[in-house]
Amino acid sequence: MSNKFTSAVLQAGIDSAAEEMFEVLRKTAMSPIIYEVLDVGTGVTDADGALVSSGAGIPSV
Repeated sequence: MSNKFTSAVLQAGIDSAAEEMFEVLRKTAMSPIIYEVLDVGTGVTDADGALVSSGAGIPSV
């Protein structure tokens, strides 16, 4: 049971980090393509490069 709880807490933290990356990029971007159109995507990957969590924006597969 604690393993399930720990996994949920860790996933929520990773998801939050990906969303925060998107917001920081949106607010600080110098390109109108990014700050007006939001044509950008953010994400967190594992050591092998597999997507663990993605922020708002363009989703990746």
